[in-house]
Amino acid sequence: MKKYFITITTIFCSLFMYAQQGFVSVGGDTKNVNGSVSFSVGQLDYNYFSNTSNLVVEGLQQPFELSGALPVTLLYFKAIATPENTVLLTWSTTSENNNDYFKIERSRDANSFEKVSAIPSKGNSTTKQDYFSTDFQPYQGVSYYRLTQADKDGKFSISQVEKVLIGALSFSATASPNPTRDIIQLRISGEVNKKMRFILTDVNGKVLINSMISNINTSINLGNVSQGIYILKVTDGEKTVQSFKIIKNQ
Repeated sequence: MKKYFITITTIFCSLFMYAQQGFVSVGGDTKNVNGSVSFSVGQLDYNYFSNTSNLVVEGLQQPFELSGALPVTLLYFKAIATPENTVLLTWSTTSENNNDYFKIERSRDANSFEKVSAIPSKGNSTTKQDYFSTDFQPYQGVSYYRLTQADKDGKFSISQVEKVLIGALSFSATASPNPTRDIIQLRISGEVNKKMRFILTDVNGKVLINSMISNINTSINLGNVSQGIYILKVTDGEKTVQSFKIIKNQ
């Protein structure tokens, strides 16, 4: 009887050990270009499958791991003109990993940028980090700024572009020939924006022509306007920025 009990016990233990060493598809690892994740229950055995784009490891591994996080999470980036005609650049991050430095760049046309300064990273962090830099020699008039973030492995990312105005833009316009028989050439010196229009009225304020200004040179046809004196206004939104007295001859 005792020998029979030992035999049964030995068989049961062998089956139990075999069950523990067998493959169990609970948990796994998966990887792609964005990162990897590993999860499992137990600790003894595992199996894996792979193809050209992913690797999956299934089994009884214990650790949990998440990698492939973004190097920097940017909270905001701002460029602000100061009363001293400098530009204050401020930005904040909520997390940084493998970040090397930040680079401030500026441009006159929002296409071709040049370096202004470089600010080292404060190191790996999962808390809010604040940065600032000052451009002491900005362009006069309209300019554009952006922030470039560089990783230690050479990769980089670029922020949105911020527009800044330094100093008052000199605005002037001319209208010629004056007097005229038919065509008036309106020429703008300065920046033309989407709110600018020209308005031709008679001396009593009656509007004869009201049209948008789309570029610095605008042709105004007065061929169908009677002989007399007229007022030509250049407006920016609700504001009149320049006006002319126009004489129309036959």
